Amino acid sequence: MDLACVADSAWRSLNQVMVFGAGVFVLLMFVVSTLGTPLVMWLYRRRVVALMSARDDAERDEVDADALPAHGRAEAAPLAPGQLAIEAAARQKRLRNVLVAACAVYSLVAGLMMTFSPDVVLDAKAAAALPDRTPLQWGLTVLFDALLVGALCMPIVLIGTAHPRFTRLYWRRFVPLFLAAAALRWSVHTDGSEGATLGMAFIALFLGGCFVALFWVAVARRHARQVAPLLNVLMGTLYAGMAGVLWVLLVVGRCADEATLGLAVLAALVPALGTAWFAWRLVHWLSQRYERKAVSDAQLQTGSWLLTLTVFVALAVLGFEREASGPWLPLLLAANVVALAVYAVGLHRVPAWPQPRSLLLLRVFAHDERGERLLDETAFRWRFIGPIHMIGGPDMAQQTLDPHELLAFIRGRAREQFVTTREQLAQRVETLDLHPDPDRRYRVNELFCFANVWQAGVQALLARSDVVLLDLRGFTRRRDGTAYEIGLLAREGALPRTVCLVDEGTDVAAVQAIVAAQGHTAFDQARVLTADGALDAKALFSALAGAASA
Repeated sequence: MDLACVADSAWRSLNQVMVFGAGVFVLLMFVVSTLGTPLVMWLYRRRVVALMSARDDAERDEVDADALPAHGRAEAAPLAPGQLAIEAAARQKRLRNVLVAACAVYSLVAGLMMTFSPDVVLDAKAAAALPDRTPLQWGLTVLFDALLVGALCMPIVLIGTAHPRFTRLYWRRFVPLFLAAAALRWSVHTDGSEGATLGMAFIALFLGGCFVALFWVAVARRHARQVAPLLNVLMGTLYAGMAGVLWVLLVVGRCADEATLGLAVLAALVPALGTAWFAWRLVHWLSQRYERKAVSDAQLQTGSWLLTLTVFVALAVLGFEREASGPWLPLLLAANVVALAVYAVGLHRVPAWPQPRSLLLLRVFAHDERGERLLDETAFRWRFIGPIHMIGGPDMAQQTLDPHELLAFIRGRAREQFVTTREQLAQRVETLDLHPDPDRRYRVNELFCFANVWQAGVQALLARSDVVLLDLRGFTRRRDGTAYEIGLLAREGALPRTVCLVDEGTDVAAVQAIVAAQGHTAFDQARVLTADGALDAKALFSALAGAASA
C-alpha cells in the first residue's frame, strides 16, 4: 500500500468526513433527545412507582424514626429580615453575568471565524464579491455572525441558572432573536440585489423555524434537559468512534487492494468494540464526577449544549469543497477553552453562601406538573442559600433525576437508590449533601423510601431542616400521607417555621382539625399563602426566607 497515497487521501477526506459526521451528529442528538428521553423517563417513572409501594422482606413493620440516632438541627444565627432574599438575588445575578461573559467571548470568536471562513458563502458569485466589501460591510458581517452565535448561546444562560420560566423566555426572547440573526446573517452573503436578499431572508426564516421546532422538541423540555446530556455523550461517543473507523476504512479502500481492505474491515471490529467500552466508561466517569461534586447538574446540561453549539459552528465554518480543515478546528477548540476560562475565573469570584438554610418540601402528590413548577420556582432562588430536602415521589421523579441515578437505572440498579431499612435511613440522613456545587448552588436531596420507611424519613428530614414548605393545594381528608405530615409538623412544633400553600381545593377545615388533634388550637401559627391562580414565586420565597431568618 502506497504511504503517499494514504497520507494524501487521509488529508483530503478528513474535512468531508468531519462535515458529514457533524451533520449526522446533530440529527442523532435530536433523535436521541426526542425519542430516547421520553422512553427512558417513562420507564424510570414506572420503576419508581413500583418500588415506592414495596416493603423490605426482612423488615415488614413500620420503621420508627424515634429508633434512629438522635439528631437536632444546628441552631443557625438569626439574620436581618430580607437578608437571605438579598443574598440569593445577588448570587443569582453574579452567576448570570459570568455565563453572559463566557457566552459573549465565545460568540465573538466564533463569529469572526464564520465571517472570514471562505466556506460560509452560499455560491461562487457571493464568494467573488467578498474581497470587494467595504470595512463597514465586513463589520456588519462580523456583527451578524456574532449575533447568531450569541442567540444560540442564550439557552446556556437560561439553563446555567436553572431559570424556571425557560418556556416563556424561549418563545419571547430566544426565538425572535435567533430568527432575526439568522435572516440578517444569511442576507449579507447575497450579491446585494434586493430580490436575492429577500429570498435569502425567507430561506433563513424557514430553516430557522425548522431548527426552532426541533430544538423545542428535543432539548427545551425540562425532562429532556435532565436525561439528554448523558444520553448524548453516550451516543455521541459511540458515533464519533464509528465515524473514525469508517474514515480509516475509506482511506484504506482508496489506496489498498481488496485483500488488504478485507483485513482492515476485520481489524476495525476491535476499535469498534473499544469505542463502546470507552463510551460507557465516559458516562460512568461523568456520573461519578457529579456524585463527587466536581460538576453540577446545570454545568452538565450547559456543557452538552455548548458541545452541540460547537458542532453547529463547525458546520458553518467547514465545507465539503475544502480539501482540509485548515486552522479552523483548532481555533474553534480555542474558543471553547477561552470561554470556559472566562467562566472559571468569573465563578471563582462568586462566593457560596456560608450560612446555608435547609428547606424541607412536603406536598400533595399530584398527577400534573404543579409540583414540578413549584420546585422549579423555589429551587431557582433557594438553591443559592441552602439545600432542599424532599421525599421522592412519582410526581417529581423525572424532574430530579440525577446522573448517577440515571446510570443506576440503566444498569438495572434503581432499587439501590431506595431506603429500605432502618440502618439505610440512618446512613442516608447522616450523609445528606449540605455543601454547594462548583456553580455555588446547593443540591436537591431526594429521599426515595419503601412504603414502610417513608414516614420515618419525613420525620428525620424535618429534624434536619430550618424551614418547611407545605404544599396543600388540592388537599382533602382522603390524603392520608399529607395528613400524617400535617400532624407531624404540629406535634413537633414546626408550624412556626412552616409556609403553607393553599388554594380553593384545599380542605382547610380538615387541616385545622388535624392540627387541633395534636394539642394545637390554631393552624395560623404557620405562614399561609393562597395560590388560586398563578403562583407568586417572589412572595413565596420572601415568606420562606423570612421563616428561615428568624
